[in-house]
Order: sequence, then structure tokens, then C-alpha cells
Amino acid sequence: MKRKIFYPIALVAVLAFVLFACRKETIDIFVESVTLDMSAATLEVNGTLELIVTIEPEDAYNQFVNWTSTNTTVATVNEDGVVTAKAPGIAVIIVTTVDGGLTATCTVTVIKQVTGISLSPKILPLIAGNKETLTVVFTPNDASNKTVTWTSSNNTVATVDNNGTVTAVSAGTANITATTQDGTKSDYCVVTVENASVPVTSVTLNQSTASLTTGNTLPLTAAVYPLNATNKNVTWTSSDPTVATLNNIGLTTTVTAVSPGTTTITVTTADNNLVAACVVTVSAPVVPVTNISFDHLSLTFTAGGPGVDLTVIFDPLDASDQTITWQTSNSFIASIDPNGITCTITPATIVTVPSTATIIATTTNGKTAICNVTVNPLTVTSLTLEHPTLTINGSETKPLKASISPNGANQNVTWTSSDPTVATVSGTGLTVEIIPVAPAIGYTADRTTTITVTTADGSHTKTCLVTVKYVDVSGLTLDKTTLVLDEGDIESLEATISPVNASIKTVRWGSSPIGVVSVSSTTGVVMAIASGSTTITATSDGNSLKTADCAVTVN
Repeated sequence: MKRKIFYPIALVAVLAFVLFACRKETIDIFVESVTLDMSAATLEVNGTLELIVTIEPEDAYNQFVNWTSTNTTVATVNEDGVVTAKAPGIAVIIVTTVDGGLTATCTVTVIKQVTGISLSPKILPLIAGNKETLTVVFTPNDASNKTVTWTSSNNTVATVDNNGTVTAVSAGTANITATTQDGTKSDYCVVTVENASVPVTSVTLNQSTASLTTGNTLPLTAAVYPLNATNKNVTWTSSDPTVATLNNIGLTTTVTAVSPGTTTITVTTADNNLVAACVVTVSAPVVPVTNISFDHLSLTFTAGGPGVDLTVIFDPLDASDQTITWQTSNSFIASIDPNGITCTITPATIVTVPSTATIIATTTNGKTAICNVTVNPLTVTSLTLEHPTLTINGSETKPLKASISPNGANQNVTWTSSDPTVATVSGTGLTVEIIPVAPAIGYTADRTTTITVTTADGSHTKTCLVTVKYVDVSGLTLDKTTLVLDEGDIESLEATISPVNASIKTVRWGSSPIGVVSVSSTTGVVMAIASGSTTITATSDGNSLKTADCAVTVN
């Protein structure tokens, strides 16, 4: 039962007496619990709150309670449960039953709201790169929540962090705003950012010397450092305007050659008077090249022969610029060693057929001369074989090397075998591999074939008699001796013949009993067909007495 306790002290005393007097005629009902209508509350300073108490059971005979505050400087409570906020802080309001001393509590938090904020300073000038921290003044000064959020109206001009520190970024204006946490109060500061003045530290020209002929022009460009210098203005001067004059546009000037002589072109910065200079030499007009030719219209060499000098002839002979660029269309056939207007042409040391290359000379103004070079191969004088005879045991291979003299002759050859069923040739160069061919099964006698090498021009041949000896199979093993398969599985078996140079290395495959697996008679590939057991046997084609078994179980 909920009841408000409003009784005066005198009435309480009388009622207590009456109740006490009547106890003989009533049953004592004791208080079992006490609760408040709220366990926590928040008040502003000077605010009030009435707490409602509930006692159980509702017909308990003694429903009197006492009220207390744990911090009366923060909040007080009267006998009716009315809480009055005094100052920011936390106080616990406790209600205690007279009967049994049971308690209930309500934690009261007293706050003081912010009524206004102001930023200091209101106007803030900054140089790009500098920082300044703004101050927030709160009204009232003892407001409970002094948390604000900071924003900038233009982060490219100025940024602000959570502490109100403003960083100037680039020239411009931005408003820095502070807003209370509840969003009801705000103020701003106008930040004006100016770029710092960057002094000039150096100036350079794109070239320090130049040569001109009268009437010609030359652009000169200055570079002022650092690149972000504030004042990049410059002035240009010519130490002798009778030699060269200037046409200035900012950091670039155009030098015009007037008459032969030397003048110094100077650029001077407006900031710090730093200078850079270019010495310009003016000469009389050049005599252009109208045509060039070679002292040899063509050259013919034998491979490996000595080099020959090729010289450019200018037209006119007194042409001013006699700079030549040399080229060869094929440096493998004819290499070049330029030295001014002369170039040494050296032929290839080896060519297989008559070969040509073109030597080209080019002037600065694009005039060209061409000389056709032919390099002829040397005639083959001899052909030799490293081995006139070879013996090969079984399936081993052996190299066979031919040599052609002289070195500059065509080194190409062809190889043939008189009986390719005995041995074949692998390769096309001067060194080849002789590869024996397995004999027919049962044939164990020595076999011979003649290997012939012939020069490309057909002028020379040499032969080598190759004897292939039979090497019998001495052993046969399998990579697996047992297999367990499921129906449909496929497995490969590999056989190894001993010795490694046995003449015949092939085997035949079979299984017994049949019907459990199928096995390729030539490859040893096994497929499980039906459950059961069988033995796969590999038999050497070279020696039928050499066999190897693999026991197979199919599930």
C-alpha cells in the first residue's frame, strides 16, 4: 500500500499511543520490505524531487519511516521525502522503516547546466604551418559538463583537434566552432591564414655556355629556388649588346646573336640579388654541308680478313660542321670503328655464304653516304672426325665431333647413317650424338653402320664406322610389388631393366588369373575390373627369363 507521510509529530505520537493501547485487541503485523519509486535520479541545482515510499505488507501496523541524505551539501531530503538539489555532486537518499530498520535508497546526481560558451580569441591570424590553441569560457564557470566538439568550416585552410588546437594549412579563412555536448550552445573563432614568405636561396640557368652564329637565337631559362619562393621576379642583362641582345619574358629570355664576339648573359633575382650567368660565343655564319660521299663506293672482303678505312668526302670541302654519325646495317657481317670522318670497317671472321652489310655516314644536317660491303666465306680446306670408329655397348649413346678448317669457312655440315636401324644421328652442328637403335628381339650379334659427315658445299666428307654390341638383360624389377585397388581404380607400374645400357629395354605385361584386372601389354597401366586377386607379370623382351611380379588385390 502506498501512502504519503504527512502527519505532524504530535499526531504521530498520539497515534503511536493509540496503537500501543490497542495492541491487546489486534494482531501485530510487522514490516517486511520497503521500496522507493525510483533508485536513481538527476536534478539541476535548486531542483526538487518527491520520492514515494511503499511498505509491505500494506497493513503493517507501523508504517513510520525516517529520511536521510548521505551528502546534504549536494542534496537534502525532508520528512515527506522531498529532495532538494543544493550543489553539483552525488548524494544517496535513504529511507528507513521505524519497524525493523529496513532501508531503500535513491542515488541523486545534481548537475549545473551550461548556459553559454565563448571562444577566446574570437579572431585568430596565423601563418601557414603554425598552430594556436583556443580557450573555451563556460557560463556558469562551474557547469557540470564542459565537453565540447570542435569543427572547421574549411579544413583546407585550417584544421582543429579535440583539444581546440588550430593548425594553419593554407591561405584563406575558416570558422572554428566549439559546440557543447548537448548541441545547444556554440561559439566560433574566425581564423585567417596567410602563406609564409619564402626567400630565394639560389638561381640557375639551363646552360652556362652557348655558341651561336649571327642571326640565330637561343632560349635561356632561369630556375629560382626553392620552387615555392614567394618572389620569383628576375632581371636579365647582356654584358655586350653589340654581340647579343635579349628579349625577356619572366624567367625566360631569348638571346639573339648580332655579331661575332663573346657576351655574358646574367639573370639577377629581385629577392636577395642572386645571379646566374651564361657565356655566349657568337661566330660567323656556318658553311652548310650540301652533299657527302665515300672514298670507296663498295668494299669486298674475305671472312677473317683485315679491316679497311672508309673516309667521308664533304661538299663543299670547307663545310663548317663535319660531324659524322656512323652506322652499319649488320654489325655481325661488318663492324665499324669510327674516328671522325674516317671509319675502319672489319669483316666477320666466319660467314657460311656471301653476306652483305651497308655502311651509312650521316651529317648533322642529314646528308648521307652509303657503302655496300660484301664478305665472302673462306673455302673449306679440310674436314676431320674425332673418331673414325666407335663402339657402342647396348643402348648407350656417344658423341661424335667434326672439325672444319679454316675457322672462317662455312662450318655447316650434314650427317647421315647408312643403316638407321642400327644407329641414328641426333643434332645438326659439328658435334652430334650417336644413338643406337634396339635390335629385333632375339638378335644378339654385333651390328654396324657408317656415319657420314659432309660439308655444306659438298667438297669434303668423312665417315665413322659404328659397331653396336649386344648387351643382355641381367635383371628386371618393378616399382611396386603389391597393389590394393578398388573396382575402377587405375594404377601405373614401371619396370626397371638392368643394366642401364641393355640393348633391349622393353617389357611385356600380363596378368594371371585374368578377369580381375586389365593391364596394357606395353605400358603397364592397370585397371581394376572385378574383386579378387591376381598377379601382374612383366617379362623382358630382351631376355624372357627375366621377369618381375606384382600381387594385386581388388576390393
